[in-house]
Formats: sequence, C-alpha cells, structure tokens
Amino acid sequence: MGLVSAYFFSLIGRVCRLTGAKSYRHAWELTLGNTGSRIVTIVCTFKPAFANLAYSMILADSFKSLLQTVGIQLSRTVALIFITIAILWPLCLLKNLKVLAPFSVLGIAAMVATVIAMTVRYLDGTYSLEYEGASRSFIQDLPPNMRPSFGSARMSGRLHPEVFNLLCMLATAYVAHYNSPRFYDELENNTIPRFNKVVVISYVASAMIYVVIAAVGFLTFGENSSGYILNNYSTKDALATFSRVSIALSISLTYPIVFVGVRDGVLDMMKIPGDERTHSLLNALSAVILSIVTILASTFTDLGIILSLGGATFGTAVIYIFPSLMFHKAVKDLGDSATERLRQEVVLSTFLMWFGVAVGSIGAYKSISGGFSE
Repeated sequence: MGLVSAYFFSLIGRVCRLTGAKSYRHAWELTLGNTGSRIVTIVCTFKPAFANLAYSMILADSFKSLLQTVGIQLSRTVALIFITIAILWPLCLLKNLKVLAPFSVLGIAAMVATVIAMTVRYLDGTYSLEYEGASRSFIQDLPPNMRPSFGSARMSGRLHPEVFNLLCMLATAYVAHYNSPRFYDELENNTIPRFNKVVVISYVASAMIYVVIAAVGFLTFGENSSGYILNNYSTKDALATFSRVSIALSISLTYPIVFVGVRDGVLDMMKIPGDERTHSLLNALSAVILSIVTILASTFTDLGIILSLGGATFGTAVIYIFPSLMFHKAVKDLGDSATERLRQEVVLSTFLMWFGVAVGSIGAYKSISGGFSE
C-alpha cells in the first residue's frame, strides 16, 4: 500500500510538471476543467477534517491516560474539552503558522520514540501473559478488553474480512496527496527524478515505522490491540507515558497546520473571496469547525473505525481516483507526442485506481457495518 500510495503521490507531481499546476484543484482544472472541481474541493476539505478528528481522539485518550498517571481522574470528554480550549483553540487562531514549522521534526522523533518504547516492552515481556501476576508485569493494570489475547477463532484464518479495514487505515496513514503539488512546486531544482527521490525516501521511512508499530503492537496484545495502540499500555508504564507525551505534543503542534486546510476548504466551498476573509470571520469559522470536531471526537471512541472510514472514502478519491483521471487526461492532451510508455502507464494507473476503489468500497462497508453494529 505504501508503494502504491508513493506512486500516485509521484504521479500528481508529474501531472503538475505536464500542466504547470500549483495546487491539487488547479491540476484538476487544467486537465479536466471545472467539471467536478467542486467535488475535488469538498473531498480535499473533508479528508484533513478526518485527520483533525483522529487527532482530537488521540489527544483525548492521551491526556486522559496522562492525567491518570498523576492521579487525576477525568472523563475522556472532559479531558478533550480542556485540551481544545486550553491548547488547540489558541493554536488554531495563529495567523502565521510558519512559527510551528521547526517543530515538525518532533513528529518524527515522537514516532521513533514510540517504536523504541513498544519494542522494548515486547522484548522484556512485561505485557506477556506468562508474567501475569509477576511483580514486573503491567497486565493487572489493564481492563480485560485491553489485555493480550491470542488464539481465538477470530484470529485463526489467514484472510479475515477486516483486512480491508486495515488497508483503508493505511490509505489514511499514507495520504498527503493533496499537498503533492505544493511539495513539487517548492522543491529546490524541482525535477521529476529529484521529486521521486524525496517521495521514495519519505514513504519508505514511513512504511518502516508503520510496519514495526503494527507488528510489535499486535505481537504484544493480539486481537485486543486498540485502534490507538498506546491505549493498551498501562498508565503506570514510564515508557508508555513518555510516548504519550511525545505523541500529544507532536499532534498538538501539527493540528493547526491541518486545521487551516479544513478552514480554507470550507471558505472555498462557501465561495468567499480572499479579501473578504477577515480575522473575525476566520475566528468565528474556526470556533464552529473546532466545536463540531470536538463533539464528534467525544462521541466516537474507536480510532480504527474513523481512520478506516476516512481512508475508504475520501482517501480513496484523493489517492487513487483523482490522480489517475488527471494523468489520463494530461497524457491524452499530449496527443501524438505522448510516448508509448506513457500510454502504457495510463493503463497501469487505471488498474491501480480500480484496485483502490474495490478495496475502499469493501472497507467502507466493513467500517460502517462493523462500527455501528458494536
């Protein structure tokens, strides 16, 4: 999935190279015209909105656990409201988000720290059923539904229908395609080979982190692995606490960057021109959007369902459908100057598009039916 996502990320950059587009919507308009451009705007608005929703859910769970670590018992909803008012709201009102750019490296550091912490806990066996009751075991601190569970009938088959949920979660994990035109345009000496090199390095590094976290988390907790895996770890576990602090800090500083994309998308859908986007309007709209996201984050608790549903719907469109259609039209517009290799690649991208649609459709059905039946 990482390789396919990386391919389509690169494909968007190549469409920008062919057309001179500077944004995702601009690339669509230069290849397919105004037809469907509003749909593209809607999708590219709601996809990061799902990311903000997931961020709020993670922050709610993280802060609830962190407060429990220091002996403060608050409900998940109260913790989320506190975080939103005290941290997220002021950050989302920043007029210049460039001040947050240097902190982006914290995201990488937080993920690496989490990988190390989870690996250490898997190797030292403190969450192993073999050590249940032992003085160094954390299992007694966990509710039954968060303790390791292996060997059930649910885990007996090699191919379980819920694998499609996982594939859709991966779509959410790898999606950044609406920013591909900007990355290509702002890349120094932005040739396609240089762009592809950046894409490959980024996606390979991301894939390695995701694989390790997924593997170690599952090997530690089995079928009881939470959608947000750090929920499985004890609030008395110092390594898990450090990971929660790292992730919470990283997400808090990343949140407003994604949020601005949602807010600007809503303004685009409302067709409000740039000169009418006053500070008071931006603040009022920010309050409305943040309130809606907070209400939804307090209502839903299964992060896996949110990630799967977002990936199955908006992720499928942004990653697979739109880039393939744009590339097909861009190659067609080349006419006789299009090489045979480009024509063959159109066939490949179309095949991968339908593969993504099939996976996304099944994943959406499983997410909705499974999420609302529990």
